[in-house]
Amino acid sequence: MRVLIIDDNGANRRILREYLRAWHCLADEAESGAEGSRGCTRRPTRPFQVVLLDMQMPILNGLQTAEVIRHDPLLSRTAIVMLSSIGDHLSKEGLASSGITICLPKPVRQAQLREVLVDALRKERAIPTIRRRERTKNTPLPSRSLRILLAEDNAVNKKVAVAMLRKLGHQADCVETGVEAVRKSEEIAYDII
Repeated sequence: MRVLIIDDNGANRRILREYLRAWHCLADEAESGAEGSRGCTRRPTRPFQVVLLDMQMPILNGLQTAEVIRHDPLLSRTAIVMLSSIGDHLSKEGLASSGITICLPKPVRQAQLREVLVDALRKERAIPTIRRRERTKNTPLPSRSLRILLAEDNAVNKKVAVAMLRKLGHQADCVETGVEAVRKSEEIAYDII
């Protein structure tokens, strides 16, 4: 996980950096909101998944920095975690309007921060739900039988898949490994592998 720490206090950055390294995260640091927002929006090849952002910084405070970061469409999925010693004074509406995912009180507890990082990673890797398209009377079946190669090493899965494909009127050949699939595909021109 790539994490950017934006905090004007060197001791705070060092503590967060040590937490992140212990969890095998890749941590970058910035000493100000301006430096951090520039680093975020420079469009790295792999954007930051999480930004840990101090609220009380000179020139650009945490809310202002979050707004700059949030304006970059490539960072729309980046979780912004506000770290604040004045957390109780920040309204949920103000945090949400600035694009803050969550606000953690300082000093940050290690277990609490880890939970936030795991949650952010879970959301980033979420697989979109695929709606199953039901076949209706108007859905046309393929006009011809297809030649299909199935690569499957599980005997039960193989039996079920081949039976389903044959029931749909297709010719299915089955192999157990990827190497066999490549060799077989070189011998026969399959419609689908």
